[in-house]
Amino acid sequence: MELHFAEDIDLSRVDLNEERYKVEYKTSTQKTEFERSALPPVLVKEGKIFYPSINIESVLNQIKKTNRIKNALFFDAGEGKKSVFFGLYGLKKEMGGINPVEKSLFIKIFLDDIGNDIYKILGIPLNRNMISGYSKIYKLPDFAKELIVSGEVNEINAVKIITLFKDEYWGKLFKFIHGLKFGIKKRDEILEMIYDISVRDSLDIDEIINSDEIAKIQELKIDPPQKAERIFNIIFKKRYPERAAFIERVYQKLNKLGLPKNVRIETPKDFEKWEFDIRIRFKKSGELKEGIERINSLLSSGLIDDILENRY
Repeated sequence: MELHFAEDIDLSRVDLNEERYKVEYKTSTQKTEFERSALPPVLVKEGKIFYPSINIESVLNQIKKTNRIKNALFFDAGEGKKSVFFGLYGLKKEMGGINPVEKSLFIKIFLDDIGNDIYKILGIPLNRNMISGYSKIYKLPDFAKELIVSGEVNEINAVKIITLFKDEYWGKLFKFIHGLKFGIKKRDEILEMIYDISVRDSLDIDEIINSDEIAKIQELKIDPPQKAERIFNIIFKKRYPERAAFIERVYQKLNKLGLPKNVRIETPKDFEKWEFDIRIRFKKSGELKEGIERINSLLSSGLIDDILENRY
């Protein structure tokens, strides 16, 4: 691809309504210094100058001030859409990279011409769910696309929503998981549980995420991570009632052990690997001795065995 420089472009040669090759999607706060200062690339195809696909604001500002495009870069794509794809792809990479929404737009516009190689070129993992999800990201509501581009919702979670749920629920689920201050993995887990509950119990998604129990938690004035954890536990209990009841019994038994404040028994993470940790906090040797004696006393009483032998 060879870039050329053009000055004083007459608007009569520019099709301002042409959006066939519009591949840019950015929030107002995401533009890099390079993008703010760079000349707007325009596309010349079949002898016609198309509306710029990249750095559009720069073009609009020029038109507003002078009623002309004073200066711009352009590349001649000839008549082949493959040339257009690689031209725009190269420009986007040079001008700060390609976000997930833009990748989805590239797929929408150029898949038929580039074929399945487009996923590899765009760096999309070659599995069915990721391909299906990325192909539909551009269809999301604008606020959801903004959340993806800003990094507030990861594209992995976006793909999960797109591939598991009907499009009528996409916006609601984006708002729901955006409010849960979790990492990618836990957000994915809660989405899968919501889907499983809806299928098993024939429930509408609204009945799950807007239940009275969850609504009460949403109204509480507590730290966002604490609120998210409570909501997760509610949905976990609905998805795995027997497992949740077992975990609750374990915690009840641990609370009855009467451990001193400086001794703590930590349960297995997610109760998947049946291993416990004991932590003793001490500043003096006497505190350590007291903690060890208390643990030995519990071992002799059989109370700890009662917990360990009743694995779920």
